[in-house]
Amino acid sequence: MGWIVKNLLALMFLFVFFHGVSAQDSAPAPEKPTAETPPARTTSSYGDPVTMEVPRSVKEAIRDQGVAITRLSLEFEKREAKDGISLEYEGMRTESPVIFAAFIGDKCDQELTYKDWLARIWRGIDLAFIVKTMPQKLPGLTVAIEHLHMKGEVETLQSTFRATDAKVGEPYSVRLRGVKPGINRYRLVVSYKNDKGEVTSAHGFSHWLVVQAPPMFEFSTEPACVATCMAAGTSTVIRSETTLTSSFMLHGGLSVSDCELRVIRRGKREVRLESLAPEVRRVVGSDTQPSGWEEVGRCRLGASNTDWIVLSQDAAGFVKVSYTHSLSITSDVLPLSENWDYQFELRHVTARDPLAVWSMNVALNIARTEDLAKARVVVSATGHAKPLEVPFSRK
Repeated sequence: MGWIVKNLLALMFLFVFFHGVSAQDSAPAPEKPTAETPPARTTSSYGDPVTMEVPRSVKEAIRDQGVAITRLSLEFEKREAKDGISLEYEGMRTESPVIFAAFIGDKCDQELTYKDWLARIWRGIDLAFIVKTMPQKLPGLTVAIEHLHMKGEVETLQSTFRATDAKVGEPYSVRLRGVKPGINRYRLVVSYKNDKGEVTSAHGFSHWLVVQAPPMFEFSTEPACVATCMAAGTSTVIRSETTLTSSFMLHGGLSVSDCELRVIRRGKREVRLESLAPEVRRVVGSDTQPSGWEEVGRCRLGASNTDWIVLSQDAAGFVKVSYTHSLSITSDVLPLSENWDYQFELRHVTARDPLAVWSMNVALNIARTEDLAKARVVVSATGHAKPLEVPFSRK
């Protein structure tokens, strides 16, 4: 009859959903809520806090659970909890327990803003639940809460808290540590022992919590420029390459494969093109420049490098992107004046607007060949109060 008991076991869990770094192994075990003071902020962040969009599969689970929860709640109100479900078949009788584990909505965190998350020691979340059973006393009953975290479509178990002192019919409150930016799932797991001492466990319904956070942490930019000039017959070849390298760690709930970098620019490069042949003129620069922003290109962060941007990600999870602005002309087209504004946008597949935006400006003015000795490529970038000024070196 063991298979009957196993298949008739009904484990239903009431949840309340609110839109709201794996749990550190070195962090102490979860404990009851205590008074706290905000911890010191140790990492730099960039961009306004964002709230992750709950996937459609999660929304469907919420809807289905709501129906099942309502039905079971009504059953517990109708029945007395002295016995479980009894079955008789060909002179044999068995009894299967019914277990009801419910999160108490008004005692659970509904959503954590970035400010609230920072103010929590060990990044804790408050949860409360109650367990009821039929029959009222069930030998060896234990309750655990699993913490899972979603990154893109991938869900990873972070930690398991065992409520060893939970009592049937009494509310139980706990602050669980290690909640991460993005979508966190808390799932009740109930176990009990049958007459033979065998332990039966089952996963139940879940409570989802979304934590706000900026899209990037440990954000930094590093501008660099190489400017050279060299004689070529009666002319001088003038070249420069300006590169902005940006480094950051993504918001804990963002997947690299779901994000892309978009680069747009506006500005102009003015040189004297009248004496050049048409085919050369197209190489040096067009006769007219766009009046507003134009898209240079875009690339998924999880994709391979393109011909206009270099991407990399190290073992620690840092994303590094590099973009280069180039100039190559001869002194025949002087005077030269250029001023370019570049805008870099971190985008996500589910968001209409950029998650974060940073910029670079490149400016250069050369009136005559004789001015090369004092000419400077001036580079300004987000995160740098003082512009980078690079002189031309002669080869």
